Amino acid sequence: MAKATLADFTQQLTGVNKGQQQFSADLQQLAAMGYGDLAMALAAQGDATAMQLARGAVTGGARERDAANKAVQSNRATLTGEDLAASLVLLSTLRGGPGRGYAELVAAGLDPGTIRALVPRMLGQIQALPEENKAHFLRQWAQQGGGVAMARGGILTRPTAVLAAEAGDVESWIPVNGSPRSRGLLSATAQLMGYSLTPAARYGPARGAGATSVREGDRHYSVTLNGARQTTAEQARDVVRHMELLT
Repeated sequence: MAKATLADFTQQLTGVNKGQQQFSADLQQLAAMGYGDLAMALAAQGDATAMQLARGAVTGGARERDAANKAVQSNRATLTGEDLAASLVLLSTLRGGPGRGYAELVAAGLDPGTIRALVPRMLGQIQALPEENKAHFLRQWAQQGGGVAMARGGILTRPTAVLAAEAGDVESWIPVNGSPRSRGLLSATAQLMGYSLTPAARYGPARGAGATSVREGDRHYSVTLNGARQTTAEQARDVVRHMELLT
């Protein structure tokens, strides 16, 4: 009897292990296919129904996978239940007076873990608050690891979590890698600020000459070229020499 019971248990356990292995493989395949949100939702559910849904998602059509993945994304953006109640407490507390921050939120019943999980999902609503109601909290959020506040700009040289557009201004993020996309972003940013970009190489010094720095200022200089027989390249070198003396 004990043998029969133990054999049944072993058989059932083997079946469960095979099911879990298949479930894990299905989730990995979904993530590799670009359905990471759907895979994470099924992994969090983790029951027999989730295993069947994962198997069906892998073997089914792309249209059904797309619809399910979008539904998961929409559901994540929607606050319900306790999260919705906590979000209302957070917004009403900050809106209740200027300069409010973590201390007031904790006093209102929100623990730091809830705040940390909730804020990324409702940053748009926080941004809509008046400046005097959100500025202090957003600075604290950045200091608590919510991200480095980038309203003043800066150059990042290592992986860094950032808090973007927290001051309500348009911000640009440009990878310094010379790619066509980075150059396009640089050009678009310059236009937004009223500048027109010109590649430095277009007006660089002749080959063999040192690099020339051009500074912005309110002074204007005139350079008179007296060498009537000079070539265009020789005249350009003369201009560069004059500018080096002036700068």
